[in-house]
Amino acid sequence: MTGAVAWIAAGVGLIAGCVVLPQPPPILAPDGKATLGATWGYVAAPVKVVASTPSDAPVTLTQKTDGLSGALLFDPRASFSGAVAPGWALGGHLSWTTAGLELRALVSEDPKRLVALTLGGQVDGPLLWSRSSEPRAYPGFAWEARVGVTIQPELTDRVQLLLGVGASVGPRRHSVVVADDTLGSGHGDGLRPVPELRLLRPELRAEGLFGVLVRPSWAATPWLGFVVAAQPYVVAHAGDLAGVSCRSCSTAVVVESFSSTLGVAVTGTLVIGGPRRH
Repeated sequence: MTGAVAWIAAGVGLIAGCVVLPQPPPILAPDGKATLGATWGYVAAPVKVVASTPSDAPVTLTQKTDGLSGALLFDPRASFSGAVAPGWALGGHLSWTTAGLELRALVSEDPKRLVALTLGGQVDGPLLWSRSSEPRAYPGFAWEARVGVTIQPELTDRVQLLLGVGASVGPRRHSVVVADDTLGSGHGDGLRPVPELRLLRPELRAEGLFGVLVRPSWAATPWLGFVVAAQPYVVAHAGDLAGVSCRSCSTAVVVESFSSTLGVAVTGTLVIGGPRRH
């Protein structure tokens, strides 16, 4: 039982300190009908940090993921999208760590080749609005604004591609696990939080979208689909760190350098809405 409780606590800690997913890709139902979705995801992004404390020499921390290394994101997002006027759709999403809205202009409403121009924004979610009782647990406020163009060509009656390009800008969260007895930290036992450097950095990103939407043959009305998507990004420009904190570190930490230039968010989405296509 103790092991199970510790595992659950690790998941909750990941929600509280994780890097957040990019804004979700537009998933448009035929005929402009409303859709609802639930998304889970994982962010792979190599990161490197050089940090020190008043009593420790600089150490280098590296990870292959941005967030708790090797852990899936325990933060499902609920999303919606629906027509608000001819040629226009409004979407939004909400999770523990993110909240956002997207306005989409439907350049092509052909159900075999939906094309949309999206303007969107994303901010910290409810869990981060309340912050934490731990001093300096979250360094500043994260947000992003995005513009993108997507196309949803139909390969068969039940399979569509999701392709897109875009750009986003804003201060992004990054998270790096701190090794035992490094930078005044200690992993401890039981429910003690994993030591973690949390950073906030302004970034301009170039982004892509590659995905596939499958509607199973047994899916009757309402319209049902499963989406697997990859959203790669490259940091075109990064500013100076806007905030740094270290959870479970016993002393102040100074970040001497931070590097994270590319990554990919891999997501799975269950989407429901709109009429079934025959």
